[in-house]
Formats: sequence, C-alpha cells, structure tokens
Amino acid sequence: MSLSQNETLSSGSNQRSRMNLHRAVGLIAITLALVMPLPATALDCPGLAEDPALVGSYDTPVYANRSVVKGNIAYVADSSQGALLIFDVSDRSNPILLGSYTPPITGPVDLAVVGTRVYLACSYRGVLVVDASDPTNPVLIGSRFTDYPFYGVEIVGVNGYFSTSSFNVFIVLNLSNPANITTVSTLTLPSFVQDITVVGTTAYVANYESGLTIIDVSNLGIPLIIGSYDTPGFCDGVTVSGTTAYLADRASGLQIVDVSNPATPFLLSTYATPQNTAEQTVIVDDRAYLGTFHSLQVLDVSDQLNPVLVGSHVLDEGIALDVVIDGPSAYLSTGVAGLLIFDLNKEFVSSVDTPGSAKNVAVMGTTAYVADGGYGLQIFDVSDASQPVLTGTYDTPSNATAIKVVGTTAYVGDDGGGLQIIDVSNPAAPMFLGSVFTPARAVGVDVEGSLAFVADLGAGLQIVDVSDPTNPTLLGAYNTPGLTFEGVSAQGSVVIVADLDAGLQFIDVSAPNTPVLLGSFSPPNTNYWDVEVVGNLAYVADNSKGLVIIDVSNPASAFQVGSFVTGGSAFGVTVEGTLAYVANSSGVQVIDVSDPANLVLVDSYKTRGLAAGVAVVGDNIYVADGGYGMSIFDGDPCGSGVSAVEMPGAAAGVFLGNSPNPFNPATVFDFSIPNDARVSLTIYSLDGRKVRRLVQEHLSAGPHAVRWNGLDDGGQRVSSGVYFARLEAGGTSQTRKVAMLK
Repeated sequence: MSLSQNETLSSGSNQRSRMNLHRAVGLIAITLALVMPLPATALDCPGLAEDPALVGSYDTPVYANRSVVKGNIAYVADSSQGALLIFDVSDRSNPILLGSYTPPITGPVDLAVVGTRVYLACSYRGVLVVDASDPTNPVLIGSRFTDYPFYGVEIVGVNGYFSTSSFNVFIVLNLSNPANITTVSTLTLPSFVQDITVVGTTAYVANYESGLTIIDVSNLGIPLIIGSYDTPGFCDGVTVSGTTAYLADRASGLQIVDVSNPATPFLLSTYATPQNTAEQTVIVDDRAYLGTFHSLQVLDVSDQLNPVLVGSHVLDEGIALDVVIDGPSAYLSTGVAGLLIFDLNKEFVSSVDTPGSAKNVAVMGTTAYVADGGYGLQIFDVSDASQPVLTGTYDTPSNATAIKVVGTTAYVGDDGGGLQIIDVSNPAAPMFLGSVFTPARAVGVDVEGSLAFVADLGAGLQIVDVSDPTNPTLLGAYNTPGLTFEGVSAQGSVVIVADLDAGLQFIDVSAPNTPVLLGSFSPPNTNYWDVEVVGNLAYVADNSKGLVIIDVSNPASAFQVGSFVTGGSAFGVTVEGTLAYVANSSGVQVIDVSDPANLVLVDSYKTRGLAAGVAVVGDNIYVADGGYGMSIFDGDPCGSGVSAVEMPGAAAGVFLGNSPNPFNPATVFDFSIPNDARVSLTIYSLDGRKVRRLVQEHLSAGPHAVRWNGLDDGGQRVSSGVYFARLEAGGTSQTRKVAMLK
C-alpha cells in the first residue's frame, strides 16, 4: 500500500477549481459535536434523490428576474416596471422585505453586489449604482445612460461587463467613480449578448443564436474574440468551473463544453430537459443546479461525460430565470411567482392528495391514518414512503378532525359526529365498532386504558368508557372556561387540556364520573391549540406564538420554562426525543428542546397547504397538509441514526478508514476499492460545505492511502470540530466522521 506523495492535491491537475460565480454566494457554518448525526445535504446522501424542498417564498410586485444573496440579505431585480428589492432571509421560511429602490428608468433585469453597492443593469438603456449600506433605505449614487438596453452585469474589480441582449454589443464600463461612469470598450458580437461570466482575463458570453463566445479581456481597451462554440439551441446562460463551461441552451437543455483551450472549445456532453427550456445554471462542486421553464433540476456532473439527474422540483407557476446557491439554500427568481427559496438539505419523499382536507395524521408501523375532514378516515400503506398506497377508507358521519390509533382500533374525533370508533385490523376494510355523540364538537382525542378523552369544542372535556368499543358510554365531563380545541393529553389520572385563550387546564380523572380541576396555567394572550406531555413538561402549540414549554410537575403551580416563535400559526405539536415538531401555517418547524430555556430551530419543512397535524415515525415526518392531503418528508435522508463512523449502503469491497481519529495535526485515510474506478475522496463540513478535495482521479483496484494535513482547499488550517469524509468509487460511496482537535 503506497501513501500518496501529493498531500495538497487541491493544486494538482485533478482538482476541480471552484467556479468564480458572478452571483457571489456565502456559506453557513454549523458546529456540531462528534456524537451528533450527520445532517442531510445535497452532497452527503448517496443513492437518494436530492429533490429541493420549498421552504419560503415572497411574491414580488412585478417580475423577479435576477437575485444575489450575501449572508442573510437577498437582493432581487424585480424587472419591467419594478424595482430593487432587499430582503432579510435569515429565516428562509419567512423572507422579510427590508427596503426597495425604484429607479427613474424602468426595467432592472440583472444586478451585482459588491460590498454595500448594488449595480443594476436596466433594460431601458442604463446602469445604476445604488448604495445599500442601509438596506432599509437604498440610495442612488451614480448612473450612466447608453444607447443600449442592458441585460446582464458582471463586476470584476472596478470594471463592469455588460450584456445588451437584442443589441449584439459587449460593453466594459469603469465604475470606480459612480458619479462619473466611463466606457472602457465595446465589442460587437455575432448575436444577442444574454449572459457573461468572467474568469481571470477571459470572458465567456452566452451569445444566444451563436452559442458560446469567448473573449480575451487581458487588455480591456481592446477585447478580442478568441474562440466560440455554436450550440444547437439559443444560449441564455453561462457558468464556468475550471476548464468546463456549462451552457443553458433553452430547448437544447444543458450543454457541457470543454474550454481548456479557448480557441477550440468542444462538446463533452448534453443533458436534455424535455418540455423545459434551460434558462440558467449554477455549478457548486459536482452539482449543476439548472433553472428551466417550469422546474429546478439538480444534476450530478462529477462525470462530465455523463450528467445524471439526481433531484428536481416542479414549479407551480413561474419560470426559473435565475438560480443562486447559498450554502444549503437555492434562491430562484421565477418571474411572476417572485422569489422562491429551497432547502437543498431536505428530502421530500412523497405526497398524496386526499379527497378532503387532511386535518390530522397518526402512523402505526407501516400504516398512516389520516383524518380527512368530510371524507372521514383515509388509510395508507407507507411501507414504501415514496409511494403511499391507499388501502382503505371509512366515511364518518361528520367531519373527521382528530385521530388516535391504539392497537387495531382507531378513535376519530368527528366534529359534530362525536367520537367514532373503527376497527382497522384489516386496513383494506375498516369497520364501524361504535360511537358516542358529544354535546358540542369532538375535535381532539386521547386514549388511556379503557377511557377515551375527547376535546369537545365549546363543552370542554368529555370522558368516555371504551372498554366495550361497540358500546362506548359517556361517563363524565368537565366544562373548561375556554374553547377546548384539539389538544388533550392523558397522563395517568390527570388529563391536560389545551383550552385556547384559557391556557392549560389540569383535570383529575381518577373518578371519571366526577372529574375535578387541579389547577390551570393561563397567562395573558394565550391561544393554545394542541399539547403533548413528555415527563414533567408540556409542549404546547400556541396558535399565535409558536411553541411554548411548561413545567407541569405540580399542576397547581405550573410555569413556563421556554418558548419559540415559529413565525406562523401553530396548529399541532409532537415530540420525539429532544426534538419538537410544530405544524404551522408555513409547514413544519423542527426545534431542539434539549435545553427548554434555550430552544433552537434546527430544521423546517415548507408544505403547500396549512400543516394542521404532524406525526414522526423513525426518520419520516408525516404531515396533514389541509387541502393538499398528506406529505411525507425524510427527516434523516442519510440514515444518520447509524453509528458515527459508517453510513449504510456501502457496497461490499469498498472500505474507508482513518487513523488517528480524533487527530491533530494530520490523519491518514486508508481506503480500498474492488475494481478500477474513478475515485473521489472529499472532506466536508457538517453543513455540507466542501472543505478539501483529497483525491479525484482514476485508481486501480486495491488498497490506497492519502494523508490530510488539516488544511482546507485554500491552504488554511481548519478549525477544531467534526467533519466527514466521503469516498466515491464506481457508483458506490461510503462516508466516515472525523474529528479535528486542537
């Protein structure tokens, strides 16, 4: 076994350089302990689809054409009669408009951001420079009007490179003094100038009908065409990574072109986008994010001769005109649909549109039970979560709102139909067992032993004897002061009720015929919809405030220990381990509740409707999504519940190890492959950011080794913490956690 002599392969010919994006992006850093599971990223989930999940959106006033993201700020060119819009995207699920600037000339169609300055390319013949140091009040500080409608902009140093679309002109402007913008040079090209990327002294132009045009800009005063490649379609966008150009060629899809010799570029491969014209593409590491007419597509381009679709998201409306990748997020400018924000870490598994309005969901093993409003109980086989199959239905008399499953019996809170009890031992043929009508509206239910506890909107808590499910009997009731909604949780002889504006009510049901109030917790302005109790803590979905955690060890003197504002109307809550899952109007928020006094949002899932209920079984998150039915998300798409050393699914014969681990200052990775193959060994941070590419070359079968000296691709020593190494070889992969100590 030989040790690689090249410790710093990032400088070698096999190291793909990170592209110089003309829409610069940042990365989000996350520090995790070694014992924590690997997060799901678009890079660390071999063998699984990488479907981006919509997490947030903002419907801009006119037509979102281009965007730039810097840290927690997004800048959008809202073209036509629009403006520059500036958003706070620190919470991606809820972008907030900070400020805007409406130019004196119409049509800001592209923009670049350098420091606190925003450069706007306007279709109505001009470039504007805006000071956005105060994002709530952007101010014009310079302009230049020309004979050409500007369509795109790329800033390098003090110079701006502009495309002119329907005018076949490539323009370079000196922007060092915004008050006195001057022309450096112009160059007439064969066709419309749609997009520009500048790398070093070379400009790559998406030249529409003429494909790719390559320009030497080493002498800005005299730019020279040095090469071209005529694509089969209409070239709208260009991105360059290393010696490869990726061209969005409208109806001809993605064209991948070798530009190692600019004088003779040649085609490496194409990726067809059927019924979707390719508008723009961005490359990050070995992934191409391709904006098309009606979708965002994710391609694995590690083998440039064979790009492979690994994920996609179909847009309900709009066109993916521009794509910006910022760490784990994708920002799409989609014209009439505005700005859409996607999480690339998410694993959207599937959805099924139920006939009614999904109000709540319960999951037992491989079966999901959905309370589907006016369509009663819907039962699904979810043994393959990617393809839920309807196995049975039971049409309750009213409006199925709540569901509790115990063994082979389903208890349905059926609104005006009271409590319905259904035998689900055969999911294909659920059978009515019995029912009891409650005085008001049965909207919540919990079962303990032979008693069912019904949250009866307007009539408080109803206690039902279900020892004989064919003849349930109302035993007693306690009329709470508020409007008892979905939340009811039985804890032995105490039932805790979420009573909307009356907070939590603690009821002693040891004598079910005569329940007695033990105490209440009712701070001002509460709106408690749902409650789940774990140990001495009650986790409450407060419709107006989010998640509230209350110490209920003494019902007579309960007190709040923590809260988290979820940003939407909270309808339901469930707790698994140290995570609380809150269903709200914007989807599902996942909150770390290990320290109730210091709650931390760790994840969020955007749903299409109002997430009314949520259940978690294993790695899957099941969401009752109102009029959109049931949606399923993989909360752990990489199977991170396994050991911190090895991911599941590694092919036999592929091995990855390292020693020492933890390490300081260096560690050696030992790996073996069963066959000759192209091999990649890459170090990632735990937020999915590439830190160091150690190997990317064709290797022979057998054992190999490479030393990592703890430096990143830029030659800087990495900080102490947890990283993971991913080995890919011949279509298989294996991942291993490593820790750097100082």
